[in-house]
Amino acid sequence: MFNQVFSVHPSNPRCFCYRGKPFKILTSGEHYGAILNADFDYDVYLQEMQRTGQNMTRVFTFYREKFHSILGPGHMNTLAPTPQASVLPWERVSGHGKAADGLDKFDLNRWNPAYFARLKDFVRKCADHGIVCEIVLFCNPYDQEKYDLFPCSRVSNINGVGVQIDAPREFMTLKDSTIVAFQERFVCKIAEELNEFDNVYYEICNESNVYGDFSEEKEKEIVAWHAHFARVLRQTEKRFLKRHLIA
Repeated sequence: MFNQVFSVHPSNPRCFCYRGKPFKILTSGEHYGAILNADFDYDVYLQEMQRTGQNMTRVFTFYREKFHSILGPGHMNTLAPTPQASVLPWERVSGHGKAADGLDKFDLNRWNPAYFARLKDFVRKCADHGIVCEIVLFCNPYDQEKYDLFPCSRVSNINGVGVQIDAPREFMTLKDSTIVAFQERFVCKIAEELNEFDNVYYEICNESNVYGDFSEEKEKEIVAWHAHFARVLRQTEKRFLKRHLIA
């Protein structure tokens, strides 16, 4: 009996299984901002995926860009929502100054219910269309402008998180204990919210090795960081019914 949860095929590692049957992926799932961009109509997107026989998509959790970050798509880049259209996992609070996107700073101790409602609605509708969803927990910040859009950047939150980060790449290391605690809490929350679903799997971080000054020492730091959060995810899921793949 095959696993109902999306998983590696037990006898053929070149194939997956899902809902009790062998499963192969066909996709060009490029709309990574489907959840965090309120202006994006994911119902139309999922209908088109089903119409064209695609069965996997990929979404980022809170990584954002600006319109000029990628020259081709520009305003069509779903990862570049306007600040007002951004739906993020944490609530904003007034009276503490502005975040890097010009709106109120984030309180990292307060989850945003609207974000998790949208996340679960999207994943549920993916399942209705026969689509598996890769949840990308973190993404390489690439540069300071993009990193400051992260709610955990020292300039964008009221909680004192991220004060030891001297360069964006250090987000993907265990250097700053406040960043690590922030990341651990977030991973646990996502795992808790999505455990009910059969059609998800996780990627720890997108393009974590994309840096020009990459050294063996820096690579080891990022590998250790990946391993830590794979353990956090596994440990969290021990409390729940289902276990999901980690990419």
